[in-house]
Amino acid sequence: MSNPPANIRRRFLGWGGPLLERAVPWLAESQGEWGPGRPLDLSRTLVLVPTRQSGRRLREALAAHAAGRGSAVFPPVVQTPDAWLSASGEDDAAASRMEVLLA
Repeated sequence: MSNPPANIRRRFLGWGGPLLERAVPWLAESQGEWGPGRPLDLSRTLVLVPTRQSGRRLREALAAHAAGRGSAVFPPVVQTPDAWLSASGEDDAAASRMEVLLA
């Protein structure tokens, strides 16, 4: 198994509590110091979620977390694995719909 590129970080949050309650603080802390007058900028972050509903809930929780610190948030790019693996444009190397479902 090869190592991921240096700019990609994987984080497994474990089973120690509800995922949303663990993911939001970790995403916020991953961006360093931020607070009033300085938005939490996650716009260059990709988060894969199992469903679109879970992505919506993640964005809402991030907004509430930032508001609690008197700030705003530029949300991450949130996608489902299906959307992430599906063809974008005319790239023949992208997975077909059947390949996505099998993956």
